[in-house]
Amino acid sequence: LPDARVSSATQANDRDSMRNVELTKQRILEAATEEFSAYGFSGARVDRIAANASANKALIYSYFGNKEKLFESVLQEILTQIVRDVRMDAFDLPGYLERRLEWQFHNPTLARIATWAELDPESLPRMMAGGEVRARKLAALADAQRAGAMNSEFTPEQILSLIDSLARPGLVLRGEKTVPLDEFKRYKQTA
Repeated sequence: LPDARVSSATQANDRDSMRNVELTKQRILEAATEEFSAYGFSGARVDRIAANASANKALIYSYFGNKEKLFESVLQEILTQIVRDVRMDAFDLPGYLERRLEWQFHNPTLARIATWAELDPESLPRMMAGGEVRARKLAALADAQRAGAMNSEFTPEQILSLIDSLARPGLVLRGEKTVPLDEFKRYKQTA
């Protein structure tokens, strides 16, 4: 019976330890998301991420390997959220744009990180977590064109690039934590 109690206590400690690891990883990802959003990949500092996550740098390197892999994890998490929350409908592009704008108004981090990527593409990791998602969107646009639902004057790449540009308005990129609702509504109306 004493062995069963020791084993049970060990299992409970292991579960608590795993829970703490996951909570620490989540704090690191949240701090890294804010850091990459505010400073871009080049300007982000692992020291600040560690301080803001109440973790040490060694844990960041242990859990994620390096700054590039941490950025990839942040980007993958953002893309997973937006793909889950904002489904693209190639037959209703205005509706898709409106949903993207709404999502980004409430979650401006993606727009900020994407803008950093455009401003300094050489500094970013070579990984493009959105490549597979983008390929699916391009295929859906091509299917819609073949079905006659939209004009074929523009390539699917041009259409998606236009939507992406419209979905990253300057008003969410000025460094402000929030954008006034009336200003956002005016932009959404004109987009």
